Amino acid sequence: EVLSVWTEHFKALATPHVPSDTDSSYDKLISDDLLVMEWAAEDHPDDFIAIDRAEVEAAFRALKCNKAADLTGLKAEHLKYATPSVINILTEAFNIIYQRGLPTHLQGSYILPIHKKGKDPLDVDC
Repeated sequence: EVLSVWTEHFKALATPHVPSDTDSSYDKLISDDLLVMEWAAEDHPDDFIAIDRAEVEAAFRALKCNKAADLTGLKAEHLKYATPSVINILTEAFNIIYQRGLPTHLQGSYILPIHKKGKDPLDVDC
């Protein structure tokens, strides 16, 4: 029963909801956003501004420690305390991804609800 409740909860979260009472200004915003996304998906080599090493290093320094690892075991601490050569390699990788798009194998994710002691495991809002 718990599994079916959470399955339905995440299905509902993943299903886009379009309000029925939208007005023309909302439709215009959506239309403009789609145009921007289409433009961003196209190849614009002249408009590319590379991510620099300092940006990557600053982002890594800002990561919070003592958080859960990803599926491969990578933790924030690995990035936060990375050597300069690792930061250089990752900066180059980020720029390649920025130019060419995210590789398919990096586009998925897993969501794992964690039951809190004393809470109802069927209550998806807690």
